[in-house]
Amino acid sequence: MPGSASYLPGGFLSARRVTSIIVGAAIGAVFFKERVGVRRIAAAGLLVVGIGVDAARRVAG
Repeated sequence: MPGSASYLPGGFLSARRVTSIIVGAAIGAVFFKERVGVRRIAAAGLLVVGIGVDAARRVAG
């Protein structure tokens, strides 16, 4: 698999994939005027919480 997958550990790649989902939803809402309902906001919030938990776990050691 070319690109960053050859050089980065799996944890970083999964975090990048998750953040790209959030960024894609934000771009769709802002530039393409897609509807952002409660379910989409809740899902994005849950992803952010998961990233925060993972980051805190990594820092704590």
